[in-house]
Amino acid sequence: MLSRRSTLALSATWPLLPNAFAAAPLKLATEEWPPFVLAPNHPLGLGMDVDIAREALRLGGGPELQLERVPFRRALLMVERGEADLTLGLSRTPEREKIFRFSDRYGSESSYQFLT
Repeated sequence: MLSRRSTLALSATWPLLPNAFAAAPLKLATEEWPPFVLAPNHPLGLGMDVDIAREALRLGGGPELQLERVPFRRALLMVERGEADLTLGLSRTPEREKIFRFSDRYGSESSYQFLT
């Protein structure tokens, strides 16, 4: 069985090997931050960032996502120590780029329409 880090490092191959990762869910450590990450049992679900991450993994044939809600600093430490695989909503800084791998930007453009 692949380690958590190996599974994450091989994420680019998920479309090619859809069954290779079925038994290794990725752990997402993040704090509650409505509407991006919502409280447990919230009527609207888990939150939009969690929904986006789960859908991206599903579409790529990747593993399931296991959510662990922890305080912000603990989430950073968990990813840094290899106790979690990813976190959400992290600002990009030169210091953090030494430790974390960031995805490409998404949702950076906004389009608003007002209809009457």
